[in-house]
Amino acid sequence: MKRNLPPTRDFKISFSFRLPSSGRFSATLTALVLATALYFFYAAVIANDLETKILVDIPRDSTAARASRILADRGAVKSPGIFRYWLKLARAESRIKAGVYEIAPRESVFGVASKIVRGDSHRIRLTVPEGYEAARIAALAESSGLGASAEFLAYVAKNGLEGYLFPETYFFDYGSTAEAVARRMKEEFDRRITPDMLERAKETGLDLRRLVILASIIEKEATKNDRRLVSAVFHNRLKRRMYLESCATVLYALGKHKDRLIYADLRVKSPYNTYLNYGLPPGPISNPGMESIMAALYPDDSAALFFVVDETSGTHIFSRYYKDHLGVQKKPAAQKTTSR
Repeated sequence: MKRNLPPTRDFKISFSFRLPSSGRFSATLTALVLATALYFFYAAVIANDLETKILVDIPRDSTAARASRILADRGAVKSPGIFRYWLKLARAESRIKAGVYEIAPRESVFGVASKIVRGDSHRIRLTVPEGYEAARIAALAESSGLGASAEFLAYVAKNGLEGYLFPETYFFDYGSTAEAVARRMKEEFDRRITPDMLERAKETGLDLRRLVILASIIEKEATKNDRRLVSAVFHNRLKRRMYLESCATVLYALGKHKDRLIYADLRVKSPYNTYLNYGLPPGPISNPGMESIMAALYPDDSAALFFVVDETSGTHIFSRYYKDHLGVQKKPAAQKTTSR
């Protein structure tokens, strides 16, 4: 028996894909390119979302990939991939320099990349005032993150650098040692002392060491405007073989600061006490600046042998004769303990 079967049908599965018109495709591609360009431009202009400056340490022999990752981990750049891409565009992937870099908030990729390629490592500023002793410079350097003060003082003592640490503003790489700081200051001193200055020192009866010793005393004794007069007093006393009677040398011998010396202090036993010992002390008592060095070389044309501080004005009163000096001392405003 035959069944009436339904007529057969052909089943087809069809897929259709319509390509966009050339105009629409061109617009889509343009938008994609622009979006990509804007993204890279934004990443280049604004590298990070930092709120404060940070220091980032890029170790030696860092590859571009490692440096990029370190910067990204610290938040210095948003994307390590984009940062590395910019390095590649600049052909600087192999020119990365180790160092500690200061990255500012919202600094651009260009700025960050330029720093690590140039080696523009973070530097520590150290300003050393005129007249600081080595111990004070050591403490100042240590507080600035430039090594241990004990290391600094050990190097100074070993090489006899007290007096030769030139006071100036210096910039040191992050991580510089105390020895490197002391060595740099001595190099600056050597650079500043010229052959003409050494020749002039001979004319005044001084060698380099005696010049530095005298300048170190002038630095501690004089005010800004009377260095050459103070120098004249000491030169005159040396020629006459008189005691220098410098209170600054007594303070150095005591090893501590005092606003006012008493007569007992003037009897402290020390080769640095110029109230008890003729001539210059055995070494510098401070690290003098150029103005005091030049004052030691070119004293004022004065016959003065004495000076005393006027507490009212803070200036010195100079005298040629002892009786005049005593007369000045009797005035209430004069500070007897700083007289010469």
